[in-house]
Amino acid sequence: MTLTSLNQALHRILKWLEEHKPEAISLLQPGLSNREIEELVKDLPIHFPQELYDLYKWKNGSEDSPEQENVAYIFNGFSFYPLEDAIKIYRQKLIERNRSTLNINNPGWIEIFFHYIGKEVGGYVVIDDSQEAGQVIFAYHKDGAETADRYASLTSMITTIAECYETGAYSITKDEYFTGSQTKDYQKAHQIWCKHNSEIVDSLLEKLQKLSSYQSFIDIAADIRELKDPRTVKLLIRVLQRPVLTYDDLCIQKFAAKMLGELGDAGAVEPLISALQNDSWMTQYWTAISLGQVKYKPANDPWIEHLKDSHNRVREMAVWALGEIGDLRAVEPLIDVLRDSDYRVKQAANEAWDKLVARFPAIEEEIPF
Repeated sequence: MTLTSLNQALHRILKWLEEHKPEAISLLQPGLSNREIEELVKDLPIHFPQELYDLYKWKNGSEDSPEQENVAYIFNGFSFYPLEDAIKIYRQKLIERNRSTLNINNPGWIEIFFHYIGKEVGGYVVIDDSQEAGQVIFAYHKDGAETADRYASLTSMITTIAECYETGAYSITKDEYFTGSQTKDYQKAHQIWCKHNSEIVDSLLEKLQKLSSYQSFIDIAADIRELKDPRTVKLLIRVLQRPVLTYDDLCIQKFAAKMLGELGDAGAVEPLISALQNDSWMTQYWTAISLGQVKYKPANDPWIEHLKDSHNRVREMAVWALGEIGDLRAVEPLIDVLRDSDYRVKQAANEAWDKLVARFPAIEEEIPF
């Protein structure tokens, strides 16, 4: 029988584990037969996809034990439930119907993977409207917020992990009492993820290119940050430069300025400098933060003008940016701002001054008061 791509990737992981962490293999339960799987899933309101059949015919998960060393966390720090446990959890979630921005209680989401750090993290295989397996989504619930890591499919996830093991992007702890793997080389792991999940990359870029509302921007923001694709910078610059006709457009513009700073790409510097002249104080505010984050030292002094801005939040961020950039041209203007009437601006100026003094101790005596 010809092995599927998923089967091949699973066997690659097994081969790697045999060489590097054989004790983890002993914690995986023997695979189920096709008939055993059918008996377990026969009453589910969803069609159980072939990918999940292949996974559970390979191995029937690892026990979710409170003792970390008794679980095989082989999927980059995750393990997977025995099928009977996964189905029990699935039925319970359908009953609970807890609210979630990530829609984890939707009947199409079945929780398969779990993490040693606790129940605030779960990995879900999503069954789409055609009753076929869609993305694999790892939902993180922390401090009241929800974020997600995604794979295009279960096959792409397992293939990604197999290649990460084989190339050294993932490693597995030498601790004899813990069978968890971890990311060793984030850049290499990200490149491998992009290689095997191009559908997600292309979809995100298309959504960014066709933004229709601020909410649609918020919906993809976390994934865009995680993507780290240079094409996103060019698209965000276009968003930053779009005409502002409504308040929604303004929110989109300032959020684009904010994200460009978070991505830290030098190619965004000139568009951000232009955005400093924007009519909106919100856009100016986030632009100042972003330029401070990339620590760009301009040939001219765009910050000095903004130290005199009528809006205190713009002055505050201009001061902050000067402190981050660490340019000696900021000395005299900062001394003036230390007398600012706004408490937050004055506080930012003091913090910026301390940063400059730490870099250039000789200026410490220049404050005339």
